[in-house]
Amino acid sequence: TDQPDVRMGMPCLKQFARPLDWTGIEDGLRRYAELVDSGAAGGQQAIPPMMLRVPGEPRRHLRARMATLSSPFDRNAPGQPIYLYLHLQGFQVPRRRPTMRLEGVAEHLVGASLPPKPDERHLPGQEQDDLSPPTAAPKRKARQRR
Repeated sequence: TDQPDVRMGMPCLKQFARPLDWTGIEDGLRRYAELVDSGAAGGQQAIPPMMLRVPGEPRRHLRARMATLSSPFDRNAPGQPIYLYLHLQGFQVPRRRPTMRLEGVAEHLVGASLPPKPDERHLPGQEQDDLSPPTAAPKRKARQRR
C-alpha cells in the first residue's frame, strides 16, 4: 500500500520494517515486481539482509541475514495483480553497541584548555612578579576505575 499509516487489517511488511529502511525495501520490491510484470524475473532474487521490528515490541529488532524475493504465480495477463513472496532466514538479535565511558580522562587534562581564572590574569598597574598563583591544596590523583 502507499498509505503512510497502516493500522487495521493484516500485518504488512511496512509495519515491521524500520522507518528509515522502508524506502530502500520498497524500492527493491517495486523493481522485482517490474521484472515479474515484464516476464524477466527468472525465479528467486537475493536482496540485502534486513532489520525488522519484533511485533508488539517496537524497540526490539531482529536481523534476517538472508532474504530472497520470488513470485509464486505465473502472470497470464497484464492486468493481473503481482504477488510476491519474501523469504527471510537466519534470524539473529543484533548486538548492542557498547556505551562509551570517559574513565580514562585525567584531572590535569580536563582543565588544560580552560582560560586562566580572573585572579591569575595580569591587571594593569600590577607587577609581573606579583602574579604568582595563589597557594592551593595539593591536587589528589584521580582514581582509576577498573
